Amino acid sequence: MAPLARGASGSAVQGVQSQLVAHGIQVSVDGAFGPGTQAGVTSFQSSAGLPAGGSSGLSQSAASARSGSTACTA
Repeated sequence: MAPLARGASGSAVQGVQSQLVAHGIQVSVDGAFGPGTQAGVTSFQSSAGLPAGGSSGLSQSAASARSGSTACTA
C-alpha cells in the first residue's frame, strides 16, 4: 500500500484519522488528508520515534505495534 499524504481522500484516510484519534491525537475524522491530518501524523511519528515525514506509510507499523495488532491500519 502506498503511503497516504496531503491531498489524499477516502476510506483509507479515514482509517488513518481514526487510528490517530485512538492514540490520543486530535484530528477530524472526515476522510480528507489536509493540514490537520498531516500535523497529526507528524506528531504520532515523532512520539513513536519514527522519522516525522507527515505521510501515513511511516506510521503504519508503529500504530499496529502500539495497538497490539498485526494489521497495518494507520
